[in-house]
Amino acid sequence: STSEYEQALAAEATLPSGFQVGTAGFRFSPAEAAEGTRATMNLTLIVADAPSSSWAAVFTKNAFCGAPVTVGRNRLAAGGDLPA
Repeated sequence: STSEYEQALAAEATLPSGFQVGTAGFRFSPAEAAEGTRATMNLTLIVADAPSSSWAAVFTKNAFCGAPVTVGRNRLAAGGDLPA
């Protein structure tokens, strides 16, 4: 059942100490969609409690990437701690 599955996940899904997680769902009307069309999105954030020099990233190979990708690439190239 769904309830049993969620309980099993909750029992196994623990974050290492020093991390927090939050999730939220939201609905919006995309500008390019037909009027009255609603989209549902889910957002999950995993946040470190303190800066860390141990981190990794995966980026798109798209030539026209968005600002978050550009910022991430620049931070990775600069080295140092990733802010919490």
